[in-house]
Amino acid sequence: MDAAADAAFESDARSLGLHGAIFVEGSPKLPSVPRLAGSLRRALHRSLEAALGPAAQASLRVRIRPGGGGLAFASQCAMAAETFSFAVLPGDAQAAGALLEHLRLEAAHGGRVCLLPELASLLEEEGHQCSCSLMLQVAAGPQLPESSELCPERAPS
Repeated sequence: MDAAADAAFESDARSLGLHGAIFVEGSPKLPSVPRLAGSLRRALHRSLEAALGPAAQASLRVRIRPGGGGLAFASQCAMAAETFSFAVLPGDAQAAGALLEHLRLEAAHGGRVCLLPELASLLEEEGHQCSCSLMLQVAAGPQLPESSELCPERAPS
């Protein structure tokens, strides 16, 4: 992706409120930052796909980058936590509300709705035996109604 397309992606995600930070802690040791970023991107993608349902999954784009996150939020995490920024864009702008609602739900529950189980499963598949926890910070964005529905169970791959 070139610099202009990258900037447009970030700008579009920000305008929808679909960006923020994720802090991941693990013991005994997390995988390297590049491997963890890849696993986290796949986990977030799967979690959001589950929230959208099969009809709206086709062109969901998720970006994870090492670094990011506000200092006040980062101070709540252990020193060994890895920090990532994320941005999400749906193929259909009408799906943005459902994605934002799901991200806020994940944030409110420490990623334990779908994101953390997906990440743990992916790390296990990759041979990493570690116990993870995470904190998700969704940037301020459009306000949505309070109603939420937990994501449906994923079928095994």
